[in-house]
Amino acid sequence: MPVRNVRRRYIAFKVQGEGEATGGELFDAVVSGFRLLYGVKGLSEAGLKLIEYDAATRRGIIRCSHIHLTGARAALARVAELRGAPASIQVERVSGTIRSLRSART
Repeated sequence: MPVRNVRRRYIAFKVQGEGEATGGELFDAVVSGFRLLYGVKGLSEAGLKLIEYDAATRRGIIRCSHIHLTGARAALARVAELRGAPASIQVERVSGTIRSLRSART
């Protein structure tokens, strides 16, 4: 039986707090939180990827599998600090396409 395409969801988020962080550091914090919650197998199935992050506006987009959307949201909420400073990540919007997330910002 053929495998269907993976249905993806895109999560628009905003970082709040005192700490400044690059996109890589932010993504590493989300991945480590996801791995603690769901293990390595869950992390590999989720297909997390940082699509974009703007350090000036502190907003970004992360991609995940539609099955692991709630897990990805939980991993974003689990981030408590970035570079040793308190920070939190709030989900602004979830969509099936990047285009709709980008058009909603402008």
